[in-house]
Amino acid sequence: FNKTLHNIFADHEIPSEKIILEVTENIANADTNAAIETMNKFKSAGYRLALDDIGVGSSNFKSLFDFPVDYFKIDRSYCESMCDNEAVRAFIQIIINEANKTHKKTIAEGIPDEETLELLKSMGVNYSQSFITGTPQPLIPAPGA
Repeated sequence: FNKTLHNIFADHEIPSEKIILEVTENIANADTNAAIETMNKFKSAGYRLALDDIGVGSSNFKSLFDFPVDYFKIDRSYCESMCDNEAVRAFIQIIINEANKTHKKTIAEGIPDEETLELLKSMGVNYSQSFITGTPQPLIPAPGA
């Protein structure tokens, strides 16, 4: 897969540094050692990596920090309930703090409203992926399409 991906992007002159590949927590935790090895191959090829669905999967918390990713994506289910749930806010803050300690960035998904967006900003989230901060855009033609 790595070689195929690299060839497609090279054929279309898309630098690997412009690509962020997302790996879900469940997939990464299915075989942690194999996931880390694969992630390291992508990292050495210049791709950036995001660990998606943080907290939704079946991982133990420690393993999250073993993955060589650039971003932790905070699942929308947490963002949707954080204003009304102190425990959820505490969990999100732990993710943000640990990401900062390990030089990773955080992305909050599915932010439902401005109040939640402001709270996430004050907590130190780096990026958002939601209708609040931008609507989905039309697809660009995929290579080979």
